[in-house]
Amino acid sequence: MDQLIQRRISPVVRQRSTETPVLLLEGPRSVGKSVLLRQFAADLDQPVFDLDQMAQRQLAQDNPSAVAGDMMPVMIDEYQRAPALLDAIKVRLNQGTAPGMFVFCGFS
Repeated sequence: MDQLIQRRISPVVRQRSTETPVLLLEGPRSVGKSVLLRQFAADLDQPVFDLDQMAQRQLAQDNPSAVAGDMMPVMIDEYQRAPALLDAIKVRLNQGTAPGMFVFCGFS
């Protein structure tokens, strides 16, 4: 993954993350959403919660507040795999918002 392609949408993602608290990268499978998310996270030196990985999905299901915690931005790949996580994120957003708090990636 050290030779990531600079995608044309990358500047849009960066700009939108400075304008909105939640950014959703959604689309069909295998179009590069996860790669884009990982590239963006690497640029910000942030981890990505990959809910395709069973241990991370289990954490999101068992303790969604830990994933929606204080370290911002929170980057979540395959967010749709842990619906309860969205409730914890809503609670976090109800406490106050700022641009770039959460970036989700998944498919509809």
